[in-house]
Order: sequence, then C-alpha cells, then structure tokens
Amino acid sequence: MAIVQVNFNKKTNCSLQVGDKAYVSSKISEVIIGDPQYVGVITEVNSGGVKVNDTSDIIVDPNTAGNARQFFSFAKDIVANESSLKGYYADVTFTNDSNNYAELFAIGSEVSPSSK
Repeated sequence: MAIVQVNFNKKTNCSLQVGDKAYVSSKISEVIIGDPQYVGVITEVNSGGVKVNDTSDIIVDPNTAGNARQFFSFAKDIVANESSLKGYYADVTFTNDSNNYAELFAIGSEVSPSSK
C-alpha cells in the first residue's frame, strides 16, 4: 500500500476533499474504456493534484513508454456528507426585522425516518 502523488494538468474539482474514494479508468485518445476501478482513498489535495492511498497498484505513470493514459474520478463518502438534519423535533421561527412589507412565498422541508 503506497501513497501515490497524481498530478493533473487542469484545476481539480472544487468539491474534491480528503477522504473521498478515488477511481481510475483507462483512456485511449479521449475515449474512456472499461469500468472505473477503485484505487483507494484520497489522503491529500495539493496545488499539483492529489495523493492517493493506492491499495491496488492500478495507477501508472503516463510518461513511461507503454503505459496507457488514465481518467480519474472520485466519489463522496455518504456517511460524512449527509445534508439532512437528524432528530425527532424541529422548532422554527421566522422573523421579519424590516419595516417594509414582506410576504413569505413558500416553506419547504425534507422528512425521512432516521432511527429505524
């Protein structure tokens, strides 16, 4: 299990962060071939690219003769990036501190059972 620095020619996606799962697919010209293969967990995001905890030795150096180019992608860990509130109770108060007339158009919420 080695930590591998993967450098990119372009700016990385702004939502990429440490702990994301890294995947790689082979490329011929600009065509991606094959299904993405899990590589490992991203351990660092830096100005040149990312460092990946490569558990599979799939990442290859594109500058070495005979090695194919690769396409990198990532996936978020659903446990760490949930966006909904958990609990049984919510109490919300809307206050208008303005002296001007204001009208509330809509209120929305998302409810899902979380304790089953």
